[in-house]
Amino acid sequence: MDDYWAAYLKDNPLTASSVGVKTYDRELAELSLAEFDRQAAEADAFLKRLRAIPSASLNAMDQSNRAVLERTLDDQIRFNRFGQRQLLYSSLGSYHDYMATMGENIPMRDKADYENYLARLTLVPARMKAYSDMSVKAANEGYTQACEWMRKLPEQTLAFVPADPTQSPFYGPFAGSRPPSISAGDWANLQSRAREQIQGPITASYKSFASIAQSQLVPKCRTVDSVASQPGGKDYYAALVRLHTTTDLTPDQIHQIGLQEVARIRAEMEAVAKKAGFASREAMIADMRTNPKWYVTTPEELMEKTAIVTKTIDGKMTGYFSRLPRLPYGIRPMTAATAPTDTTARYQPGSPEGGIAGFYLVNTTKLDQRPLWEIPVLSVHEAVPGHHMQIAIQQELDMPQWRKATTFYTAFVEGWGSIRSGWAPTWASTTRRRRTWAPQLPDVARDAAGGRHRYPLNGLGQGEGRCLHEGQYGPYRRQHRC
Repeated sequence: MDDYWAAYLKDNPLTASSVGVKTYDRELAELSLAEFDRQAAEADAFLKRLRAIPSASLNAMDQSNRAVLERTLDDQIRFNRFGQRQLLYSSLGSYHDYMATMGENIPMRDKADYENYLARLTLVPARMKAYSDMSVKAANEGYTQACEWMRKLPEQTLAFVPADPTQSPFYGPFAGSRPPSISAGDWANLQSRAREQIQGPITASYKSFASIAQSQLVPKCRTVDSVASQPGGKDYYAALVRLHTTTDLTPDQIHQIGLQEVARIRAEMEAVAKKAGFASREAMIADMRTNPKWYVTTPEELMEKTAIVTKTIDGKMTGYFSRLPRLPYGIRPMTAATAPTDTTARYQPGSPEGGIAGFYLVNTTKLDQRPLWEIPVLSVHEAVPGHHMQIAIQQELDMPQWRKATTFYTAFVEGWGSIRSGWAPTWASTTRRRRTWAPQLPDVARDAAGGRHRYPLNGLGQGEGRCLHEGQYGPYRRQHRC
């Protein structure tokens, strides 16, 4: 396991930096199909070594570690066989926004840290060229995204490199206050070099990708949204179902479960609508979508309302949980470049080793689609007792670092967040109408969060929206939970 973690950090230098390993602080992961193949071969070698170890010879914790690592390696090898490995852009996260926001997940405290970040910035244009070439190859082979989103790809790419380089996310690490350990002269020099690199080579590389996206990618966008419309799409989708659910259920079986849940929730909503005095569910939804009292008119108001709700929730946590994470979380708006096409809210994990807090990201665009009654549900899901609590406690558990920092299964992580969403009526609602159809706190969840059921808190596997392998399946997605 130590050999695996060492190889992982070398292959994923940004992850290494985020967990406090400084060996690769001036590097970015290589980006090429040959590198993907090399890492898959590396994973295969580790898998052979792992399977040579009899499970019965291990203690209970190491049996769990062995099972998780075996599945992780097997998934990495399996997903490298699909042509979709070349598709590095989507509405959930793309390589170009992963590059632009990498500074958010790197601890920077002294001059050397900022020098290392500047060194990484010099590597961005070459990676963008590789990204562009790979995307064109993928498009020529039938791997693109749906047209509705892809038409916005060129404009969204350019949003990361505005005319004023200090407004680019790349400049984020230099936009704050000068660290006390850096002299005023050195800080001004670092800022100047950052502006020069962003305004020059990085902007040119982003403009080049945007131009290629407009001329060679968008014309080949998919008019059918489903992944099944891609080459090998049905097999790829089935593999994703296995990855994210950790089950052997087929996509059709999962779909049926979804339909049953929709029917159940809809029936409960009908009852809530009548209880609230509406003639029907549709009438209640119409009011919730159009009544001005449910909406604010400025991003600042939305952030203020969210802050009140999250602090209200924080004050109730000790009444339900005997164990809370040591790592704090904050709230902030989503990156402006991606927010217009992004989801309503996200969670961005922090790093105890790197001294980086977790963040609840709020989408402050399209305010007519951000109702106040949604804030309590989003807050308990994204922050506490949802994603931040679960992931931050996982990062504290007594188990291998690779498992704490990189292993998340969507079915559990999003399932935990979804159950927590049901507590919004009791914990956080600051509006008159509450989502009283949501489930209440189960005892087993309270026990798990209190540390009496340790392993359910371990997410166990690669999950949607999180950049787990900087050059592998689910590639280059931002480190977010939805």
